[in-house]
Amino acid sequence: VLNKVGQSNTAERIALMKRCLVVFGVGRIAVLRADREFGGEAGFRWRQAQPIPFHQRRKCDTLILNHWNRRTRVDALLAALKPGSACLLPGRRSV
Repeated sequence: VLNKVGQSNTAERIALMKRCLVVFGVGRIAVLRADREFGGEAGFRWRQAQPIPFHQRRKCDTLILNHWNRRTRVDALLAALKPGSACLLPGRRSV
């Protein structure tokens, strides 16, 4: 997709997502799934500004707000999950 060898940077990933929005249209994209490597702050903010919901995998030591509005490590927040299972945290979370 990118005519280069090696990792992409944030600007390249955003440009690629913009191309996908033009080709497929916002209405045909139900959700964007992004892996941890897609987690840079500028890219994250750009995805938040788009009209498409997204699911973002995070590193286990990432701090997010819990339901008491306290910063908590993701692995501590989701400690009750069994291996191979998943959890969707409702709403937007500050990371």
